[in-house]
Amino acid sequence: MKNIKIVGAGLTGLIAAHLFPGAEVFEASAKKETSGHKALLRFRSPAVGDAVGIPFRSVKVHKAIWDGDNGGFAQPNIQLANSYSLKCTGKVLARSIWDLSVVERWIAPDDFIEQLSDNLRDRVHYDSPFDFNACLAGARPNSTIISTAPMSTLSKFHSPAFPTPEFAHRSIFVYRMQLANCDVYQTIYFPNVRTPVYRASITGDTLIIEAIDRITQIDIEDIAALFSVAVLPFDNPEYTETNQRFGKIAPIDDAWRRNFINTLSSKHSIYSLGRFATWRNILLDDVIHDCAVIKQLIRSDDYSRALLVENTFKNQALTQH
Repeated sequence: MKNIKIVGAGLTGLIAAHLFPGAEVFEASAKKETSGHKALLRFRSPAVGDAVGIPFRSVKVHKAIWDGDNGGFAQPNIQLANSYSLKCTGKVLARSIWDLSVVERWIAPDDFIEQLSDNLRDRVHYDSPFDFNACLAGARPNSTIISTAPMSTLSKFHSPAFPTPEFAHRSIFVYRMQLANCDVYQTIYFPNVRTPVYRASITGDTLIIEAIDRITQIDIEDIAALFSVAVLPFDNPEYTETNQRFGKIAPIDDAWRRNFINTLSSKHSIYSLGRFATWRNILLDDVIHDCAVIKQLIRSDDYSRALLVENTFKNQALTQH
């Protein structure tokens, strides 16, 4: 496959570039601004690491729910699950808080993004915004485009047959800090509205707190105490606070979503890839499979493409996360 352009040098775009050898990656931001994925990053299989040639570590993850209103740990119930969903998305949806079983996960190295970028060398072009206007305005372009840009962004350049839905999303604040004498993998969910924190996790010796609003250092110390651990001094260089604009997304009308994705690919050779481009709550593990589907779509004639798209959307409906 020649003349493939990937839009976006976040995790999805960098992974895709490893699976499409020779593809050029175009990123609007400066390089230092794209390495800011600070939220919890766990994988359900080693597939991503295997695909990009970076070994992952297999770990066991333990989970719990902290019910602040009742001052203790709790088991999942409808009230807590719905409160957690409302807190994260503004809607009552099925969320992972229902399952507290011990699970196996795979952990990427701390410098995963840097390794991905270094592997691609000069194939990644930073400070290089992609011109979707030109791509969507004229005839089918000569290049094949794989876009990881948010669907809400592309909808501004393209007017489909149906009214554009509201792309409800919520920004999050992520806090990372080092812990002393610690090497475990654990998560605590916080469904109650009394705290903006919705999830706190330990990954090895790093505490990662995710919240819908800013929190204080006292809040951080209180959360660390729930794990019975102590954080290192806050002037430690490993302590960071990050704001991620698209922290949580809520579903949109699925018929509109599917029509939009199909129109982009069939008429403009723009293939949507990743959580925000397809506006689905998927995992990075799914990117590997979706890249394989895109490869098939690029090679297919119109009839085969239509069948493949239909089957893909059916499979997505059966495997929503």
